[in-house]
Amino acid sequence: MSKIGTALCLTYLLAILVCLGFALTAHGDPKGQFVFAQIPIALQGSFAVGLGFGPALARLSWPEAYLYLAGPTFVLLYAVGWVITETMRRLASWRRNGRSPAA
Repeated sequence: MSKIGTALCLTYLLAILVCLGFALTAHGDPKGQFVFAQIPIALQGSFAVGLGFGPALARLSWPEAYLYLAGPTFVLLYAVGWVITETMRRLASWRRNGRSPAA
């Protein structure tokens, strides 16, 4: 289990919860609700539109958009954390054995 990957995922989850909390408490301000609801998935949505998935995204509800856009983000964040963990572990192993990672 990657502690760094888990930390990245929990940080993203916290950002989602904070933004959705702000969106739900923006009573009477639909623009504010929309802005706060889209912040956690805005980059992924832009990337998907750039790949030509704009029409498909336009038909999604907010829960579906979060499922399709944030779900893979959690996987990616965990994978990045795992790679960082493995890199740090290997560098530490090389240093203990007195070898250079560049060799």
